[in-house]
Amino acid sequence: MILRGPHFHIARSTIFKYASASPVRTYLICEGRRLRRRPPISLNFGEIPLPHSFSTFTVNRGYNNASGIVGHNQRWHEAGPSYTFGDSLPRILSSESGRDNELSYGGISSSNDQGRRDDGDIPLHDSSRRVRQFADAIIHLHREHLSLPPVSTDWLRKRGRTAATSKNVNIAETNEQSLERCRYLCRDVACLVSSLKSSINQGSITSLRGEDGYALMDSLGLAMIIFSETQPTPGAKSTDDGSSVNSVSQYEACLDVFDILRSLNLPIMASHYTYAIRAACRESRWKEATKLFLGQISGNDTDNPDFFATGGLTPIDEALAWEGLYALAVDTMTGDERGGNVGESRSKRVFDTAMQMCMISPSNQKSYILSAGTALGRAGQWRDCLDFAIQPKSISTYGPSIAAAAMLACLECSRFSEAIDAYTVFKSGNQSAASEWQWGGGDITAVKTLCRDLALRAMGGVKKGGHSQDAVILFGDIIREGHPVSSDALLGLAQSMENDGDWQSSVTFLKSFTGSVYRNENTTWQVVSELSDEKIINPMEQNKLVVGILASVMRVCNTEGQHGLAILMCSIVNNSYASQQKAKRHDLIKCGAVVNTAVSQKIILENQQISEAFIQSLYGLGCLDYADELSNKFQNGSSMRRRLRHNESAREASWINAFVAIDRVLKAINAIKSEGANISAESRLLFERGLSRAMEHCIDSNQSAAALELFVHASAILVKKDSSLSERVRILFGIENSYGERKESDEIFQHADIDLKNLDLSDALLAAIIKAYSKLGQSRKARSTFHDGMLHLDNPTLMTQSNNSALLAIGIDEGLDFLQTMNVKCVNPLTFSMVARRYAQNGAWPEIGEVYNMARTAGCISEELGLIAMQAVCESELTKGKITILRKIVDDVSGLVSMKCNDWIKSRYWTIKKYVGFHHARLLMRWNDPATSKNEELLFAVNEMRQCASKGIVVENSPLMCIVSLAELYGTDGQINSGNMAESQRQSSINLLLEASREARRSGFIKNHAFTAKVTRSLRSLNANEECIQIVSSLVSEGRKCNQRLAVKEAIYAASEERDHESL
Repeated sequence: MILRGPHFHIARSTIFKYASASPVRTYLICEGRRLRRRPPISLNFGEIPLPHSFSTFTVNRGYNNASGIVGHNQRWHEAGPSYTFGDSLPRILSSESGRDNELSYGGISSSNDQGRRDDGDIPLHDSSRRVRQFADAIIHLHREHLSLPPVSTDWLRKRGRTAATSKNVNIAETNEQSLERCRYLCRDVACLVSSLKSSINQGSITSLRGEDGYALMDSLGLAMIIFSETQPTPGAKSTDDGSSVNSVSQYEACLDVFDILRSLNLPIMASHYTYAIRAACRESRWKEATKLFLGQISGNDTDNPDFFATGGLTPIDEALAWEGLYALAVDTMTGDERGGNVGESRSKRVFDTAMQMCMISPSNQKSYILSAGTALGRAGQWRDCLDFAIQPKSISTYGPSIAAAAMLACLECSRFSEAIDAYTVFKSGNQSAASEWQWGGGDITAVKTLCRDLALRAMGGVKKGGHSQDAVILFGDIIREGHPVSSDALLGLAQSMENDGDWQSSVTFLKSFTGSVYRNENTTWQVVSELSDEKIINPMEQNKLVVGILASVMRVCNTEGQHGLAILMCSIVNNSYASQQKAKRHDLIKCGAVVNTAVSQKIILENQQISEAFIQSLYGLGCLDYADELSNKFQNGSSMRRRLRHNESAREASWINAFVAIDRVLKAINAIKSEGANISAESRLLFERGLSRAMEHCIDSNQSAAALELFVHASAILVKKDSSLSERVRILFGIENSYGERKESDEIFQHADIDLKNLDLSDALLAAIIKAYSKLGQSRKARSTFHDGMLHLDNPTLMTQSNNSALLAIGIDEGLDFLQTMNVKCVNPLTFSMVARRYAQNGAWPEIGEVYNMARTAGCISEELGLIAMQAVCESELTKGKITILRKIVDDVSGLVSMKCNDWIKSRYWTIKKYVGFHHARLLMRWNDPATSKNEELLFAVNEMRQCASKGIVVENSPLMCIVSLAELYGTDGQINSGNMAESQRQSSINLLLEASREARRSGFIKNHAFTAKVTRSLRSLNANEECIQIVSSLVSEGRKCNQRLAVKEAIYAASEERDHESL
């Protein structure tokens, strides 16, 4: 066959085997060369890029069969249905007409080649040649149709859920262009069908050979597919009242196909009726679609029963019921709105029709009843369907499948709560409606599996949550009984846990799925795409399912603040993710390892919902720059950042270190598993060191749950490779049940403690586990972990870090018992200090004395423990002997640093004062006279300040605070004078305050609010207003916002007294 144009012509192979359905081979001939043509040629007709359609036809307008041309500006509906097909199908005019270069289609060439065939030397019957020309054209157009994006099926949801509109303007414009191209292509197909019909009516095509008949029937089926999958122009749809429109009517074109098939005595297949009904539904011609559908059942509901009816001899295809029952439901609803069928349930007619279908094909009764429920739901009739299904007589009439049909109707209208209530009603017999329903024969045992599956989907759809526990029970029953479960039900289970914020169960469910189902040939779960199809889901469907579950897990983790755990689970699943795309090389971003690692993970690159959740996790961890870089790369939009709840307690630097360390640990795990051999002791120690470092980084960034999950994932590497132990580990982590038995459903969501009795861990790794439990507030697990980890130790002195971490988790009443049961070799000075600190925070002073005595016996006294013990002595109820006890403690502590008691007291005076107070501190300093003790302390502070200044050492804050508080007691000759203040003494005090202020400026203590308030207040009391103004002015002149409210207030008073308006 030749396609001719001004610059090219197309030839196909001379022989086309219709029976084998081999594709037509087309070639592009340009400048004498024959090139393989891919893809189909497209021409630009106006503003819309159209496929190489066949707009140039020969028409018979009644002018003695003269040839004419319908040009590009002359549409099919303008030319009318009077096209002729065959010798006059598209023919190019002779050169005399001036149209030598017009585009033509068919076996006719230009004027020089007119009358010559392109079919080679094979003689063909005239009708056969014309049919093959028609078939070639339809096949070509069908290929063009397949190359366009699929049309939306929102028309099947008249009152139910609708697809979300695109937010991208460019995508919306592209979709509109595709729709226009599809409509123009549909017009071209209608042209060919109309031309073929005219040729048959005129007798140009009469009898057909068997092969040609099959070819014509198949090509007409392709034409009907195009009609049924073309979206009509908005506002130009045909209606039930037969109003005309300025576009091709797909339904009427389908009727033309029926006329052609009947006129040639060709069989009309069930799929042909399906396409015709679908075309009528697209045009909202519900009455015509209903009549055509009912004609396939009884032949009594159509205008021409003999014309459409099958006589009840052919089983009804389920696809036919899909659109047919929907049209019937909408037509019934429309009739009720117009005043028909008053007092009768709308659902009754639909279910009665389904039962008529069951009489033709009883084996498909369940499918037909379910299709009826789905159709009612899509028509928005969920309430009527539910009320009708609960009636006592419904179950005896329509069977138990009506229960699932009612739930399907609710799901189609997003009435998830009502679907759950319906399941409860159908299942239990406590309510009156349920009792009547079951008394009438109601029993959902036959469809129990389907109803439970639908209930799981409904529980996941309830956004307010509250159904996760029920969903887990339902899922447990399904697994325990060995029934199949659909992919949608598993997603519903995951979403129900997400809606309830149960991140622990969500993570456990994901681990169970990846361990038991995903890429596992010996799975114990029967996961199917649909319950009507018992075939196990294929790897591609598994990919889609694992992505959906992972996205749900990441979202719930982000919502509950477990951002690190979300990223960790994404990385773990990515290691086993079976990518369906070829690996691509991605440009590394200079932002850092986080972004580079993310763009290298296939599961993030190929799934938008995973990339969005990953970016959300980074925002939650405070990694804003990294999240922005990834957001720009994946083009997720800048609005995500504003929608997130930023976790202020997370530490960005710690998590970046954790992410890098986690990535290294996961790579090490993969490498060890690939080798399949036991690792050496040295390699094990290095692995544990890297694992503990990664866990510590997670804990520092407040992601303790991620740290524990990382250990659980890596623990398989740490387990010794003996058969009995490996069985126990598989049971522990839910990978496989022992002895090959099916794993019980309740074990899937069981949050078991980490069992370390069979693991010989290093001190750092055990300490990280204990610390993580402590951070999560699980003190019991922390203590249990410590004791289990100490069972296999040959050298307890190596476990001091774990010991101290365990002390963080002890209760206030368990400190002494913990110390008493602890191995002495595991303790160090920090151990007793931590226990004493916990008692001091809770005011348990007597217990601190026992801790100190135990530390003294073990030789683990520290300076901190001594100070805490001195505080406990002062806070105790002793009336006598406190100083004596304090001096004994001082003797013990000072000996640690080889200092005399008095020297140690002087060097630690300000620290001792914080613990024991001024009264006991002055007694230890032997300032026994209360009247002069303040002066003694002031002189001690001044001497310390000047000694540090002379050595260039920064002065501590406590001496400076003491000076500004007691400066007015300082005399002019450097001696203590507590009498009336003379002018020289006042000036000396002012100078001392200024000197302390200068030292405070060196150390930065000048920014302390309490210090500046003390300085300004003391200067004001000494009538040193100018000095007060000077100090405050220096704070304000630094250019930063001054928050010294009390100091500024004193300066304002000073300036007012001095009448310094400039300073004011």
